[in-house]
Formats: sequence, C-alpha cells, structure tokens
Amino acid sequence: MKQSSKPDEILYNCIMDACLRFNNVDKMLELYKEMLENNVLPSSVTYGIVIKGYGMKGDVESALKIYHHMEINKIEISSVTYGCLINVCIKNNKLNKAFELYESLKKEGIEINTILYTTLIKAYSKTKNLNKVIEILNIMLKSNNAKPNIITYNIVIDCCIKCGNIDLAYSYYNILIDNNKSNNNTNNDLIVKPDIVTFSTLIKGEIHNGCFGKAKILMNKMLEYDNIKPDCILLNTLLDGCEKCNSYDEA
Repeated sequence: MKQSSKPDEILYNCIMDACLRFNNVDKMLELYKEMLENNVLPSSVTYGIVIKGYGMKGDVESALKIYHHMEINKIEISSVTYGCLINVCIKNNKLNKAFELYESLKKEGIEINTILYTTLIKAYSKTKNLNKVIEILNIMLKSNNAKPNIITYNIVIDCCIKCGNIDLAYSYYNILIDNNKSNNNTNNDLIVKPDIVTFSTLIKGEIHNGCFGKAKILMNKMLEYDNIKPDCILLNTLLDGCEKCNSYDEA
C-alpha cells in the first residue's frame, strides 16, 4: 500500500491497535515513530493507544509524558484516554496519580462512563477506601448513562469483605438476587445478575471468617442458577474451608 499511497492517521491507529491486541507493544511504538516521521498528525485516539501500550510495558513515566504533551498542545483528552491512563496507573500501583487524574477529569467536566467509574472503584478498593468506593457506586446508581455492571458490584462486594463489612457485602449481593427475581424489566439484558465471581467472593469471605455453614448455603444458592457452574478456584476454596473446619467427609 505504501508504494501507491500514504497511510493516514486512521490506518495507523487500526494497525497500532492490532499490535496491542497481539501484545506486540514494540511494533506499535515503531509504527508510532514512523507516523511522526511521516508527518502524520496523531489524534487523541492515537495517543490513547500509545498510552495503553506504555501501560502494558509498565512504563508509567512515558505514558504520563504523552498525557502532558496532550495538555500542553491542547489536544482533546477524551474519557477513553483518561480511562487508559488511569488504568495504567492502577495496574502499576501509582494509585495517587490515578486519583489525581480522576479529579482533573471531573474539573474538565468530561462525562464518565461505567468502565471508567468501575476502574476508579477498583483503585479505591486496592487502598481499602470503602467510603470512596460506596460514594462512586452511589454516583453510578443515580446516573442515567453509567449504571454499575456485574464487574462493578463484584469489586464493591470484594472491598466490603476486605474491609471487614460482610453485612454490607450481602446488602449488594441481595440487590443482585432481587434483580434476578424481577421479571418486570422488558429488556432482560439490562438486569445485573450475580455470577460465579460474586458467589466465589462471598464464599471466600465466609470461609475466612470461619463460617463454613454459610459458605455451603451460598454454594447451594449458586447451584440454583443454570448458567453458573463451580470452577476449579471455587472448589479449591471450599476444600480449603473443609480442611480448616476439619470437615474431611465433606471434603
């Protein structure tokens, strides 16, 4: 193609994104360099891809340099770009920077979507800041365009358990159970239902608290769902509970 025409920004973005999907960050950066050398002007989408690539390499400093370059040159920073950058910071344990970016995002008045809110909840969960986790979840519940999904609820439930508030974890679990019982919603795909991660998280929490009986009740409840089957991780967790409670016949 290069022999007959000049690749544009859109084509470079497509190929660079494909490189990341195949975990070839070096090739993506090589194409980015070629793009600049050929005077093809990068867009906010391009920079988002590059930021994501640096994140995969664990190079937070380079990712932040791209971000500051966008700021200085007044290049539009979308919620997707912020999401990529915040995710990079979280994956590389630069949580304070992730929170700082979140505050910048709010000041800019950029609309935050479900994925980005969930990413932030994950960051606050890592620091066991349960109050902030609940605060963001409540913002999502009031939003029309950023409702929590099952991943959001699972992270919240896990944070509740890690912070020693299993009763609060059950309150969110019960929301999911009630959602499943509801047949009034015309679009069933919009109903957030518990999945194997939900049950595994609660079962692990009960076993950690020495409540093997409650763990078994949760397991039996899970088996009522046709689309949820116990996996190796969950069964190992239950076996560990049996060992801790000396329930060898149960094991």
